[in-house]
Amino acid sequence: MPCIAVRWSPPRGLSPAYDMIKPDPAETHRMTTLPLRPALEARPGPRPSPIAGEFLRFGVVGCLGFLVDALVLLAGLALGLGPWLGRLVSYVAAASTTYALNHAWTFRGRAGGRPEARQWALFLLVNLSGFAVNFGTYAAAITLIPLASAQPVLAVAAGSIAGLAVNFTLSRQIVFAARLRVAPVAER
Repeated sequence: MPCIAVRWSPPRGLSPAYDMIKPDPAETHRMTTLPLRPALEARPGPRPSPIAGEFLRFGVVGCLGFLVDALVLLAGLALGLGPWLGRLVSYVAAASTTYALNHAWTFRGRAGGRPEARQWALFLLVNLSGFAVNFGTYAAAITLIPLASAQPVLAVAAGSIAGLAVNFTLSRQIVFAARLRVAPVAER
């Protein structure tokens, strides 16, 4: 049976990303893959909102903040601070950690314009609303739920979840508010 050589070239604008040549030089197969970004941009349907990505990153940062919060609380309890003062100290440590991570990662394109120390102070001030929800949930849990009283970290988790929406909204709209760039008006 005769061997037929097949030569395929990609459509214009596409470069072959992968070539596979079989041992028989008479038979050549060429496979092409599309670059990922144009393929994703060309897909039908609504594009994901940038706020969804920010919320996801904010949630990841919140999980890391929870770890800091819980570890500092446990350290405070071991040092004899008690569940109330220990929680206050752990909250400040966690809020400082989440500010740094949100500034560097979650809202990195929106974080400019203010000195960092001032923005950190604004972050702590604005997130007092989230803290009120967070601490209120914590207080209610350790007061009303025996398991949360025995395991305060469970109450920390409940407080963290309760304060998430408040903290995200206020952080995005006030602390890391996008700066509008006003283009100069051209003279007529």
